[in-house]
Amino acid sequence: MIDAKTKLYGLIAHPSQHSLSPAMHNFAFEQLKINARYLAFDVTPATLAEAIAGLRAFGIGGVNLSMPLKEAVLPLLDELDPLAKLAGSVNTIVNQGGRLYGYTTDGVGVVAALPQRLSLKTSRAVLFGAGGAARSAALALGQAGVAELVIINRHQAAAETLAAQVNQATGVNVTVCALADTPQVGALVAASQLVINATSLGMGTQQNTSPLADAGALNAQQVVLDMVYAPLNTRFLQQAAAAGVHDRLNGLALLVAQGAASFKLWTGANMPTAAVEAHLSTLLAQH
Repeated sequence: MIDAKTKLYGLIAHPSQHSLSPAMHNFAFEQLKINARYLAFDVTPATLAEAIAGLRAFGIGGVNLSMPLKEAVLPLLDELDPLAKLAGSVNTIVNQGGRLYGYTTDGVGVVAALPQRLSLKTSRAVLFGAGGAARSAALALGQAGVAELVIINRHQAAAETLAAQVNQATGVNVTVCALADTPQVGALVAASQLVINATSLGMGTQQNTSPLADAGALNAQQVVLDMVYAPLNTRFLQQAAAAGVHDRLNGLALLVAQGAASFKLWTGANMPTAAVEAHLSTLLAQH
């Protein structure tokens, strides 16, 4: 029941109508009987400053943000978590008495979504992409102590910039490879325990594409994660299935892991992730 004590949270994005975040968080609130609601607000970069002022004025407990607002919001906040500062990106704001704290749960979600049996400290991870999602994932993997990280990207200069940033921040050994170097990409993937797609390949107009040209480089013992959740079964994950990979994680698992980290920051409670993921899977199947 909504009453005068109901706490409000939300998403600020442009566009915002397609997001699964309201369904995810409101279901979790209901499951845990937390008196709160989560709404989606359509906010453009031009109105971001006013929206952030509104968080303070209305006492909204916190919000999530999507690109490009994740970077534009940085100067509008009071404090940044160290990982958010490193990533140069904030996807979660916590409002504590009018003081706004910025966090990034993007990369944290990647690590949280991985099977517990995978030991990052003895694993090589291959990461396709060098954009915002890849940056958060790379920094989180570095902070978690991954043994080695390989960044593969269409533009090698961007990969080298990210590699230097991750190495300086975490001390992890990071190498780069150009996406066009198909034989080298295949060799690196074949020798890895974790393979992640952090590009937009596989979604929207690129739905039938994959960053991996040589699917034969995958093997059944690997963990394969695609950060895309629409569609759930991307071309990249189809390649992994054909290679016999059992641990295939789609973007929905990642979305829930990221959401759970935000949920914990706001409420102090653990999101019932299995029930939430099942609920969202049902919703997606209906569309």
